[in-house]
Amino acid sequence: MKRAIVGLMLLWSGLSYGFYDYRGEIGWVGLSGSGFALHNGSLFLNPARLGYNRGPQLGLNWNRWWGVSELNQVVFSGVYNYRENGFGLMFSSFGKSKLYLESIISLGYGRKIFNWVSMGGGIEYLYLSMSDEFGATSTIGLDLGLIVNPRRDLYIGITGKGINRMSIGGDDLSPLLGTALYFAPVDWYNLTVALEKEEHRKAFFKMGQEVVLEDLVHLRFGLRGEPTSFIVGAGVNVKGFLFDFTYLGHPDLGGDLTMGLQYRFK
Repeated sequence: MKRAIVGLMLLWSGLSYGFYDYRGEIGWVGLSGSGFALHNGSLFLNPARLGYNRGPQLGLNWNRWWGVSELNQVVFSGVYNYRENGFGLMFSSFGKSKLYLESIISLGYGRKIFNWVSMGGGIEYLYLSMSDEFGATSTIGLDLGLIVNPRRDLYIGITGKGINRMSIGGDDLSPLLGTALYFAPVDWYNLTVALEKEEHRKAFFKMGQEVVLEDLVHLRFGLRGEPTSFIVGAGVNVKGFLFDFTYLGHPDLGGDLTMGLQYRFK
């Protein structure tokens, strides 16, 4: 029954749910999409984050959506900074080729133009295949972002995703506007709140907080709307390697399990 519901949702959504929702969740649980996020434990993807990245990072992430084996997702990411310039590359593969396959290659660039302002942009190639009956198609998307850092412990970001109004398989993918605030009053605690609005849909919130113990153990808890779901997670940081485990509880479709591994070069 669960798999039948998932299949109907994918068909009804006009393909756009998969593109925005699945990619976005990877970043806001603080795993390998973090190079494109406001912070490693944040909720919000923004290419301007690359301007604030502290050094090279590599990431690998695995996720099983709604507990369905056909909806596995694997994400590889890497970021690199040279002076005030940040570069990012991400590859994501979601689903299975015989049922539903979504592959994304994303290139991002961010630059700190002042000590307190960073701007960035991204280009993405999306390939989508939905069985032999629907065939395969592809499109290209553009993102723009801005992050303001008025004080050491506060970041405010805004981003537009898919601003070029992509069309895939005859269906338009609505642009998405997101805003977020990240606050870290002390080294061992941070809080992120975000609001996202897709065209012709109601806005929904995201909230997450992280506690870091002895720069070794990361504990996370978050909430998101539409529908309201909770997230719990933990990470262990050892000699540059950060291993994460995250569980997202969905009120109707069951829980999602996510595991990730990051490496930060010194």
